[in-house]
Formats: sequence, structure tokens, C-alpha cells
Amino acid sequence: QNVVSATEKIKKCQDALYLTDARDDRAELVSVKGSRVQHTCEWIKENDMYKSWLCGQRNLVWISGGPGKGKTLLSIFLTEELENAITDNSHVVYYFCSHQDEKRNNAVQIIRGLLWQITRIAQLRDLVLQHFSAQEKNNRTLLSSSESLWRLFAAIVTDPAMGTFYCLLDGLDECDYESTNWLVKKLGDLFSADNTGLTTVRLVIVSRDLPSIAALVTRTKCGRVNLDSDHEDQIKSDIERVASANVKRFSWMDGYSPRFEEVHKILLERSEGTFLWVGCVVNELEKETTCSGVLQKLRTFPKSLNAIYGRMLLQIEESDRRLQTSLILRWVALAVSPLTLEELAAAIQTQPFTTIDAEPTGDQVVVIGAQQVIRDQIKMCGSLLQLHGETVVLVHKSAREFLLRKEADDSTILEEFRIRPAEAHMLIALTCLECIKRSPLRERALSPDNSATWQESPLLRYAVIHWQEHAK
Repeated sequence: QNVVSATEKIKKCQDALYLTDARDDRAELVSVKGSRVQHTCEWIKENDMYKSWLCGQRNLVWISGGPGKGKTLLSIFLTEELENAITDNSHVVYYFCSHQDEKRNNAVQIIRGLLWQITRIAQLRDLVLQHFSAQEKNNRTLLSSSESLWRLFAAIVTDPAMGTFYCLLDGLDECDYESTNWLVKKLGDLFSADNTGLTTVRLVIVSRDLPSIAALVTRTKCGRVNLDSDHEDQIKSDIERVASANVKRFSWMDGYSPRFEEVHKILLERSEGTFLWVGCVVNELEKETTCSGVLQKLRTFPKSLNAIYGRMLLQIEESDRRLQTSLILRWVALAVSPLTLEELAAAIQTQPFTTIDAEPTGDQVVVIGAQQVIRDQIKMCGSLLQLHGETVVLVHKSAREFLLRKEADDSTILEEFRIRPAEAHMLIALTCLECIKRSPLRERALSPDNSATWQESPLLRYAVIHWQEHAK
């Protein structure tokens, strides 16, 4: 009976904490970004700072780097390496933040995600339940209160009976500003230079260069691995491997030869140490059908990421297509949670292509459905957008920053795509309210658990849940 009771209790804790499974988040990132090219990322294992962290000489290491430097790929590699190296008395937990996912973009969600993983470690079940029981008085506010969650997390990871936790947080800069600063402050308290007896938790933070984390490094005397300035040779070698592997994707073309593989050197020279630049350029080059076309197009690409994004948009010549593309980019860039194809099609009022039936009835026949039409429209955005299954997302946080840039463009065409947040949020809020207005919700009570409630429009669920966040 006690075993059943403990099982039920831990299941209740897991259900209450669950938002996403970090293993699934990692697998999705691998699916989108592609598998690691052989021998890339392995240099980190020989890095003195990382080795000192791994053997317990340091409790905290910060790996920092600019946009497109391969930080998330490095995080994926490290989590897999740690999982393969752990002993019976050590545990690996990790979290991949995402500015595009409302379930993965603030500090409370990070702590919930890490705690959920800890509750799933079978040998820690009884000890975890003891810590949860100690918080029962605050049970009503536990999941919504960042302070309560932090106390629980800190109590668990500093409990010597639990063993050693190896923890990795990827993309902390993708979380909202206030909660990021709050979490960094808590981590500063946990890993303070005065807390010399802390041996039960070791943390790696992977992010862009953030002032709050830089201050944390100074305060805690933790280690730092700077991808922008200290490891240019290693990053360059990895990009060369990635570029070389990508060039082989053109091997099916007539005229391909070992000499054509020298293209990877051009990619390396122009990438300026950015994996994302190589990925975006190769995706565009794959639209060519000949080796000479690839070489000719390669010479036209600018070096910076923003220039690459701008080039993609400048290639959309028709004004109607530019208008449609700007609507798509506005919704995807500002959506509170990632939109599905159906939701996006409804948001921008994508219509199917129809024809008049030749039969006497004269009925219209759908030739191309709305979902296929929106897929085709997404392709017009070049490599700015990606499909994660049926969900539409931006290729990278830097793409969102490009679209939301404050500086006006000299190009009138690029100005059409630049998003003014206040105006854009207002238009999205109005679209949501119009969707609600057209639904039967005015006549009947909302029943969120009833699937029929949402069948009136693919956008209705999003509109009901999120319209006010755009309106404010």
C-alpha cells in the first residue's frame, strides 16, 4: 500500500509540474537543425574550463557566443555526452529555452522543467517526496510562485543524499528579461564564492552575452568559455566540417567533382564564424539545379546574417506577395505561442484555390487546399521560416530581431517587412477579437474541454487565450 501511495504521489507531482519533456525538445531541435556533423563540438571535451567543471573543481561554467555560433548544437552534444558518462550516484537534467514557445521562455518554466525531470529519476523518488511534503503548506502557490519553486529546487539539488546533479541551461537569453534577471540572481546566491561547500550541483549556462550573467561570473568566480573571442580556431574547424558536409549535398548535379568541393572554402571564408550563415546560404543554393548555378549564386551572398535575411525578402518582387509575406512574418514573429499551419492560414485569411465544376451543378471544386496554399506562401519567406511538423517558427532568434529592428531601412521594400510592435500587436488583437465575435461564444458559455467549441475556426483557441496579451 505504501508503494502504491508513493507512486501515486510522485505521479501527482509529475502531472502538476509537466509542461514539456526536455528529451522531446532536444529531439525536435536535432530534427530541425540536423544531426551533428562528425567530429564537430568535440573540442569542448578538451577545454580546461569544462574539464575542471566536470571533475568538480568548478560548480558553474558559462558558455557564451553571438547569434549563429552553434551554441545549441554544443548544448545538445554536451547533454548527450553527460548522459553517457554519468555514474549511479549522479544525474543529468537540462532545459532548452525558446523565445517562440510560451511553455519554455521564463524562469518558472525552467525550474518546473528541471524538477519534473528529477521526479522521474526512480532511485530519488522517496527523497523527492520528502522535499515536496515539506512544501505542502504552500501547495496552492507552489507552481505559480517562482520563490516557492526555487526553494524546492534549491533544497533538492543541495541535498547530499541526492547525489550530484549535472545541469545545463541552453538559451537563457531567450527567456523574458525580468525572470532571467531573477533566476540569475538566485543562481548567484546558490553559487556564491562564499558557498565553498556546495558539491552536489554543477551547472553549465549556454547563452548570448548578457550583462546579468557577466555580473554572475564576476560575483561567483565561475568559469567562462567565450565562443566569440577565445575559441575562434575550434569554431572555424567545426564550420569547415559542416560546410564540407553540406557541399556534398550537391553531388547529384552534373559536373560535380572533388574540385567542386572547394566550394566549402568559400563558405568558410564568407561565414565570419557563423554556422547559421552557412545553413541559410546552403538552403538557398539547393534551389539551383546546376553546379555553375550554385557557384554563380554563391558569389552574390552578403556576409552578415541581417544582409542574408534582407536579400531573401528583396527577392519577392510582386507587391501582393510582399504583403502576404509581411502578414505571415508579423504573425509568426509576435505570436505568443507557435502557430500551426491551420491557425496561420486562418489568421491571414488564406483561401483555397477553387474552380467551377464542369458538371451541371456548377459547384466549386477545391483544387489546392488552404493548408497547401499557406505552405507555398511560407516558401516565399525563404529560409526565414521553418516547419516543425505542422508548426511554423522563425529559423532563429536573430531573424526575429531583424524583423523587429528599430532602425529604418534605406530600401522601401525592406521597410514593408519591418515590424512596428505596437501597431502589429494591435492588428493581431483586432483579428483575434473579430474571430471571437464571429464565433458562437457570444450565445453560449465557453467550454475549453469541449473540442466542438474550437471547431468554429482554427484560430479561435489562440484568439480566446491570447488576444489580451496582444491588446496590452
